[in-house]
Amino acid sequence: MQRVSDPLVHRLQYMAAAVIRDQHRMTAFVRFRVIMDEHGAHSVAWYEPRHRSLRGASTFFIDRLANVRFSILTPDLTLHWDRQAATFGPGVSRQCMPPPDAMEDWWTRYYCAIFNPARSNPKLMQSHMPKRFWRNLPEARSIRELLREAGPRTDRMIQSPPVPR
Repeated sequence: MQRVSDPLVHRLQYMAAAVIRDQHRMTAFVRFRVIMDEHGAHSVAWYEPRHRSLRGASTFFIDRLANVRFSILTPDLTLHWDRQAATFGPGVSRQCMPPPDAMEDWWTRYYCAIFNPARSNPKLMQSHMPKRFWRNLPEARSIRELLREAGPRTDRMIQSPPVPR
């Protein structure tokens, strides 16, 4: 493994980096929906990783959501956290995801509010948030419209008089 020039070592390092990148994207692009069950609120998220990265990313979610009961569903594995222990189960289909909740509307409004039309760069945006993730992100429904309106919104911002402080 110390010989970086070895083609196999190079390939293994490339593969490891791809899994790490997928874990990072999971932490960025998971959106939870809250359902109520007999134990109270339970947050459920769906994610489609390119690699089997849920087990490796699980500690990120458990550390940050220690007091929240949650499940992350993927096609090849599920993670369930009950505030005390993590359990893994078999993968499920996207149809197991609960319907949208009010938090998705809030998240979309927040995303639209922080969108800066003067700094919109579609190529850069897609390098950070590839289109393959858009169908699972509630805020992505607004991206096309925000980009379409970015030019006119920027022009209006430039032409408007300064606001006194």
